[in-house]
This record gives sequence, structure tokens and C-alpha cells, in this order.
Amino acid sequence: MGESPPEPNPQASSPPPRPPRGLAVATGFGDDDESDRDRKRKEAVRINLPPKPAADPAIKLPALPPGKPPPAAGPAVSTELPLAKGTIAFARFISIVGHPFTFVVLLLSLPFWRKGDLNGLRIAGLVAVIGLVPLGLFMRQRYRAGHWQTVDASAPKDRPVAFLAIFAVLVPFTIYFHIVERSVILVRGCLVLAGLMLAAALLNRWVKISGHLAFAAFGAVIFARINIVSGVAAGLFLPVLAWSRVALSRHTYPEVVAGCMLGLTAGVVMLCWS
Repeated sequence: MGESPPEPNPQASSPPPRPPRGLAVATGFGDDDESDRDRKRKEAVRINLPPKPAADPAIKLPALPPGKPPPAAGPAVSTELPLAKGTIAFARFISIVGHPFTFVVLLLSLPFWRKGDLNGLRIAGLVAVIGLVPLGLFMRQRYRAGHWQTVDASAPKDRPVAFLAIFAVLVPFTIYFHIVERSVILVRGCLVLAGLMLAAALLNRWVKISGHLAFAAFGAVIFARINIVSGVAAGLFLPVLAWSRVALSRHTYPEVVAGCMLGLTAGVVMLCWS
């Protein structure tokens, strides 16, 4: 018997599968006979995407020692024109001459200047050594330790401690003048100054009273009561002292005027009480 012809393979008559997109696949339809140059042209181009950028490494700041505050920001740049060094030096000199300590010593030594009474110098020296020098050292220590912005506690937040320190000096001396010296005028002077400082402390929330101008104005009233020439000289010194406090950026003009008015009021109260 003759062999039957082989059945056609259905898969052979089907079209070849479509090569994947983007890949170089030999189709079997003459690609193998092409030259290398044509084959290279038909090779799929692989698109190499750039790698993703790596994340920035975290920057670690050096740790501060425990208890040490972070570094403060740089000082604010002022748009105002700075004063000349000579002007600042002169303003600082006037401020030192017109310091409250200066007027306290001058007022206490008035008996010596008027009558040659050595008790005036003795009391002035006693107050200066026992009261003013320790108070000045305390204020300087607060400033050097960074607790105060200025040595004379011009910042409102620094003043409560300064007021307490002043009262810590006034109260013992008031008791001393009453018991030991038996001086009514000195006791009244301490009480008037205590009232002046109390008013400045109460007003500190709204206005920063200038202590320099308050004591200088108080002294000018007392000097004018004793000698008109010294009173006029002290009165003419007040505007210069006010300018120096403003030039040193310790106070504004309303603050020095308020201090002057408070000192004049205290001086009038002292004269009326005496």
C-alpha cells in the first residue's frame, strides 16, 4: 500500500510570532543572510535611563556640651549713622561725672563744704566705702557675668535686681542714721530717695526712668536751697547729662525727662519735709 502523504502541520502555515518590541530577534526571513552592517542597523536600541540621584547625606551638626546655650545670632545692623569716637568718649565722661553715686557723695559732704564740718566727710566716706563701692562691684559683676546688658542696668528687665540691691543699701543706712548718727535730715533724705526708687520701680513696666537724671535733679534742688550759684550750675548740667544718656543709647528723651521730673519732685518733697 502506498503511504499517505503527510498531513500539513497547521503550525507551519501560521505566521511567525511577532518579535518583542525593542529587542533584536532574527526572524528567519533572510536576516541571517544580511551583512553585519545591516544587522547592526536593525538591532534594538537600549535606552539607558540615568540612575536616580542619591539622596543628600544628612548633615550632622556637632553636639553642644550640656548646659551651654546655642550661639546667639549676630547683632542687628543699625541704619543710624554712628557717632564719632570722640563724641562717645565725651558722653561717657559726662555720664560718669553725673552718676548717682557722685551726687550722693556731694550731698552727704555738704556740711563740710558749707561749715567745714568734718562729720560731713566722715559720713560721706562711710557711705562710699560700705555702701556705694560694694553696690558698684555687684553691678559690675552682674554685667561681666552676662546677666545685665549694661553695667548700670539700663535694660528694663535688668532693673528689678538693681532696685533690690539699692534698697538693700538704703535700709541699713536709714537705720544707722537713726540709731547711731541720730540725724533726722539724713533719715529723711534716705526715705525720700527710697520713695524715688520705689516710684521708678513701679513705673518700670511702662517707662524706664533715668536714674542719672533723677538723682541729678534731686541734687540740683538741694544745692539751689543752700546756694543759688551751685543750684544754677547743677541745673545747667541737667541737659548735658540728658544728652549723654541718649547719645550712649541708655535712654530716650522721654525717659530722661521723666527721670528729671521725678527727681525735681523728690527734691521739693525733701525741702518741704525739712
